[in-house]
Amino acid sequence: MASSRSSDRSTSENTWLWITIIAIVSAVVALATGNFILKHERQAQREYRDQAEAFATYRENTRTAVPPPEVSAKVEEERRIRETLLHHPAVTPGPGFAAPGVQTTGIAIVEAIDRARQ
Repeated sequence: MASSRSSDRSTSENTWLWITIIAIVSAVVALATGNFILKHERQAQREYRDQAEAFATYRENTRTAVPPPEVSAKVEEERRIRETLLHHPAVTPGPGFAAPGVQTTGIAIVEAIDRARQ
């Protein structure tokens, strides 16, 4: 009988030993898996944040500024003067037509000529 008890005791001890080993290995695998997933998520969040910052920088650098209303009115006035001069029969545009002050002087002369003819 003594051998039967020692055999049962060693079997019981072996069972507990295996259960303990399996539990430890399972805990190590679970911790390693959790650590891997955590690192992967952090890397994904870091990449997403970097992409968001890069996109924000891109949008900031490619933003088109809306010209102030007075600039738009000035541009519109310059376009009107240019069109008036180009359609007037007394004006022949030359190489200096786009030089600063030429068109404003030209429109003053053309308007004076037109008023004199009336």
